[in-house]
Amino acid sequence: MPKKKSSKTTGGSWKTGASWDGLLAAALAVVGLAYLYHSFPGPAAYQLYGDSVHYDLSARVLLTKHFYTYWGHGPDAQVTPGYPLFLAVCYWIGGHLSNHPHAGMHLAFLAQWVLAALTASVLYFISRRVLNRFWAVLVGLLWIVYPTTHGAYGQLLTEALFVPLLCAFVWLFLISLERKTAGWWFLSGLILGLAALVRPTVMPLVLAGLAACFLQFSRAGLHGQGGTAAKGITGFFAHLIGFLIPMVPWWIRNWVVFHRLLLTDTDVGNPLLFGSDPHFAVDTNLGRGLSSTQQEHLAITRALHGFSTHPLSELKWYTLDKLGLLFGQPWLGRDALFLHLQPALVIVGALGLLLLLRKPGLRVVSWLVIYLLVTQLPFLPIPRYAFPMMPFFFIGLFALLQFLAGALQSGKPRKAGRRSEAGTA
Repeated sequence: MPKKKSSKTTGGSWKTGASWDGLLAAALAVVGLAYLYHSFPGPAAYQLYGDSVHYDLSARVLLTKHFYTYWGHGPDAQVTPGYPLFLAVCYWIGGHLSNHPHAGMHLAFLAQWVLAALTASVLYFISRRVLNRFWAVLVGLLWIVYPTTHGAYGQLLTEALFVPLLCAFVWLFLISLERKTAGWWFLSGLILGLAALVRPTVMPLVLAGLAACFLQFSRAGLHGQGGTAAKGITGFFAHLIGFLIPMVPWWIRNWVVFHRLLLTDTDVGNPLLFGSDPHFAVDTNLGRGLSSTQQEHLAITRALHGFSTHPLSELKWYTLDKLGLLFGQPWLGRDALFLHLQPALVIVGALGLLLLLRKPGLRVVSWLVIYLLVTQLPFLPIPRYAFPMMPFFFIGLFALLQFLAGALQSGKPRKAGRRSEAGTA
């Protein structure tokens, strides 16, 4: 009888804890939406420049001329279509809701603010796997007040969609590892496919999900657990199918238009070439007039030449120097406080992520950041490309602070106990 009572109590406390987590995550989303919306200008103040001009053009051409382009001259595959498709949907809905010329763009920004606010909730749920509620809430709040969050979601740039999708994938992937059901594996694969359609560097991460499912299948087979083995192989195909649903239409389109298999885009050569230019010593004419493939070959040639003639300086450029340029200051952040805090946030966050390598609950996050760093280092090192990693550095930051706070608290009773023992002696 006592055991049954304890079981009920445990179940009740679990439900209460889940309710609290849901309320806190919802509160973070509401606070984030209010804070971010208040900090952004109205649609009349929106000014497009750089890549934003091309994404806006791509969405408008898609709606009016019904073909996909980045430069506007004709069908191309300069970038993957995830973000322009997002804009096109927002523009189409906005155009049906209002006759205002900026209605579609305003709706796109509203959608981005909602995604930014929901990202705070997702970060809370991810953090709760190793952090208590106090520290997990601080992760979400730091994401909300971080100046780059304001700047990034006030631009028509891929980061506004990529970061929420990346965080959602991590959350769903962690749930899939725990519950091992086909439905969760399908959702994690689907979100990863959508994220890869926005930023193709994450495409190889599908192998991590497939490897996890295959490992579950292999272990269950060795122990004679037929049901678990079946779940493993079902999860394998569910994750793969979920990933392929967003990607296959892009591959088919490229095959029809260009008569060749193009898995990602044709924009690899330029950022890779400028990433081979130590400290940007060569002017902007580097690679001008060359195709993306030619720029890619030139970048590899330059890197191999650098490592063969002055390997130490080249290694320094591709590691320490690029890390400094990526994380030395926040992207689009003009806040003086965060300009000085940025290096500390990254360093302490990195230490926390190293600490999380020992924690099964969030070990995946640490390896994800390592993967993103390794794939980014060959390319152009600008703070914009470091922004998608910052939410995970925030988790590492508060993981380390929680660890230190716990160490201090556990150390106090020991000291008191030793003193009392010494007094008794």
